[in-house]
Amino acid sequence: MCEGRIESPMTKSQRTPEQLKAQLKWALACERLTFALSPPAGADPESASGVLTAIERVQDALKELKLAFGSAGPAAHPDQATH
Repeated sequence: MCEGRIESPMTKSQRTPEQLKAQLKWALACERLTFALSPPAGADPESASGVLTAIERVQDALKELKLAFGSAGPAAHPDQATH
C-alpha cells in the first residue's frame, strides 16, 4: 500500500510551499485509501466506501508530487538516481 511519509534529502525549510502541499496531499490521500480498504472495527460502512475515489485521490496526489519535486529529481540528487 502507499506510504504516507516521503523521504527527501531536503529539510522541511528547504522545501517549497508547493512541495509541502504535495506531501500533505499525498499523506491525506494515503490515509483515505487505507481507511477505504481496511476500515476500523465499528466504522460506518457508508463512510468506509469509496475505494475508487480514494485511488483517484492517490493518483492525483502522486501527480502533484511529481510536479512539485520534478526540479529536485535525480539530476539534483545523484545519489537517488536509478540505474
